[in-house]
Amino acid sequence: MITEFYKYQRTGNDFVILDRINQRFSNLKATQIQQLCDRIGIGGDRLMLLNLYDDYDFEMKYYNADGRKSFQDLLGWVKFKI
Repeated sequence: MITEFYKYQRTGNDFVILDRINQRFSNLKATQIQQLCDRIGIGGDRLMLLNLYDDYDFEMKYYNADGRKSFQDLLGWVKFKI
């Protein structure tokens, strides 16, 4: 399956961003997140998912490169403001 992604970098941290608002794919497993963040492939410090959210335009979820959920990162928000 071909999936469109974005990759942003700021202050030495890079994010792989997947838009789940316009693209439909199932929830990612930890192993899939690890593969996306692996430096042999796309590579990134974190994965950011943009999801539909009923009360807002969208929701942002963050995952560390090891596949665990992460906290909301200010650098991620800054990338969207630029």
